[in-house]
Amino acid sequence: MGSRRTGRERALQALYQLDQNDKATAQDAVESAWAASEDPRDDAAHVFATELVAGVRERLAALDELIEQHSQNWRIDRMQRVDRNVLRLGVFELTQRSDIPRKVTINEAIELAKMFGTEDSAAFINGVLDRIAIAVNKARPDMSLVKEPSLHTVDALEDIDAVVCLLTEDQRPLEGGAGFVDWRLCGALSRAISSGFFTGSPGEKLLVPSEGRVPAPMIFAVGLGRLGSVTSLGLEHALSESVVMLQKAKAQHIAVTVPLLPQLDASGIRGVLARALVAKWKDGRVVVVGSPALETSGAPVPSGDAARAVSR
Repeated sequence: MGSRRTGRERALQALYQLDQNDKATAQDAVESAWAASEDPRDDAAHVFATELVAGVRERLAALDELIEQHSQNWRIDRMQRVDRNVLRLGVFELTQRSDIPRKVTINEAIELAKMFGTEDSAAFINGVLDRIAIAVNKARPDMSLVKEPSLHTVDALEDIDAVVCLLTEDQRPLEGGAGFVDWRLCGALSRAISSGFFTGSPGEKLLVPSEGRVPAPMIFAVGLGRLGSVTSLGLEHALSESVVMLQKAKAQHIAVTVPLLPQLDASGIRGVLARALVAKWKDGRVVVVGSPALETSGAPVPSGDAARAVSR
């Protein structure tokens, strides 16, 4: 069993206890849950469980309000104790932990419901979390996640359906995220460029099957033009065309590699990404592989009064 699965189990048990005795601290509740389990200590799982419990307790009222909004007239105090605490964990992850894919959060919550709830718990929790996840995703104001380019980042794109590599005409050899993708593709992008099959000119697009070398099944190269001439308008046009292309390919979760562009600072690139890509991508996750300077603070939050309370 993975550390996070174990951590979620202990967090659920701790929250169950806190429902009966809300005077205890998150740390004490997790310690008690661990002692009752008689399992060997797992430091990573313990830290994760404590983060979850502390986060839920800090935002409890707002999380409960959000759950009630999407639970079809079920008040939180009328729900099974296991069910409401599984939902609290799930909603906390959806709204505050953008490092955890939505699908993972929902699947893990369903597993917890099957292990600790009634025979009706899994279906109930799946329905509520799915509705909340859609609401959270539609209200996402900026990049859901920014990852620094590395082979580890490329290898970790397990939940991603398609990767878009933004390429210029004159950045050779390929650098940044595109360079690491090309490395895993055994130079397939570089060969397409050296043969003249793809040049990186504005509006140019190329599909390269990953053939299992990259977790995402589809790799798209999209041209930006000459490195020193890429403007915000040119970047926005390339991203808008990428959205259309990805929708036709029926991709849901996507990643985009973004090169450093001399004409644009990080704030400018971030604004174009948010406006031309993330704001238009309603039903899935967006991972930006680029400079850490592109990252914005804060996790995606739902809209409305509950959202403002959860995000504080």
